[in-house]
Amino acid sequence: MDIEKVIFSLFQEAQKKSGVQYLFALVRVSSIEVYEVDPLIVFQERVYSGEITRQEITSSEVFWALVTN
Repeated sequence: MDIEKVIFSLFQEAQKKSGVQYLFALVRVSSIEVYEVDPLIVFQERVYSGEITRQEITSSEVFWALVTN
């Protein structure tokens, strides 16, 4: 198994899905995780739709991990 090819294909998949997912893939520094839908995408959708409270934003691990990166 060529690890470089595996990682490259993961970034290509993220890029095909959306620019936002590709950006999130680039700034992640933790271990690789598999999601059906990226938690940051779900968080973004909830913010834009107004379905999230200020408390949920301030306590969101997903959001703060992105900001601190």
